[in-house]
Amino acid sequence: MAPYSSARPGDPYFVTIHTGEGILGRFDMAAFLDGNPGASVHAASDAGGVVAPLVPYDRAAWTAGYTANAWGLHIELCAFAHMTRAQWLSESDIVLWIPWIGENRTVRSPMSMLRNSAAWVREVSNLYGIPARKIGAAELRDRVGGICGHADTSAAWGETDHTDPGPNFPWDVFIALVQGQEDDHMPEDPNNPYLRKSDSEYLAREMEKYNNERKRGDEFVVVTLSAAIAELSDDPSLTKDEVRQIVDAAEQQQTAELKAHIDATVADVDEQALADALAARGIGGASPAEVKAALAEVLRRGVGVS
Repeated sequence: MAPYSSARPGDPYFVTIHTGEGILGRFDMAAFLDGNPGASVHAASDAGGVVAPLVPYDRAAWTAGYTANAWGLHIELCAFAHMTRAQWLSESDIVLWIPWIGENRTVRSPMSMLRNSAAWVREVSNLYGIPARKIGAAELRDRVGGICGHADTSAAWGETDHTDPGPNFPWDVFIALVQGQEDDHMPEDPNNPYLRKSDSEYLAREMEKYNNERKRGDEFVVVTLSAAIAELSDDPSLTKDEVRQIVDAAEQQQTAELKAHIDATVADVDEQALADALAARGIGGASPAEVKAALAEVLRRGVGVS
């Protein structure tokens, strides 16, 4: 739960849609906000579901300027405001070039994310009697209830200059989903996670699934990286001494960028488990420090593993 919030002057009368612009997992978004003293949000959504409440609904999250914070409920979608309508409605994952990052990023099944987000919006709208309709700046200023984007709150009060969720956000489809209209875009899932007793129970289940996924991911990294290092050692053009020299050189010449990349990529990998996996492949006797150095060399050389 994001710890940064403030008291409301009254019940919220609108829900605001935001895009995260770079953080592409709901739990990653929650973790980022948990350590950010200047920002918070009530919910975060991706293709897998919604994590909420990150801020109690009866308190103001810090996400869109004083007035919008005071009177709104806010959800971050793990997506980008420059997505096209077709990309928003894609059932499949999409790949976007992000100019300010200088790399491609993958948004998982945006249509699934819209469904998940709409279910949460419907839930909190029912809780506070907020109508399932799109509203703009004029309605916001007149205290007309509904659903809007961050761009609308910016236009209403001028307290921020954000334009998310962007000009191509499919408001017609999204509002229909919030209204519960069952069409080709609605899921047929009897295990809908929104049919739950409470947000806290749902969050506990989601966190358990997330931790299990992380554990499986760590095991996968150990196996694949041990295979990669073994492949490096099996290179017929390298003698054992040369392999050792490569490892030693890598340990001495790691750049800060490479170290940061390693930390971000395999921060939770058990070095001893990786050493044991290497030993099982015939490369025994490596210390944790040597394993880390060899890992750095694998990443530096880009050794591929099928």
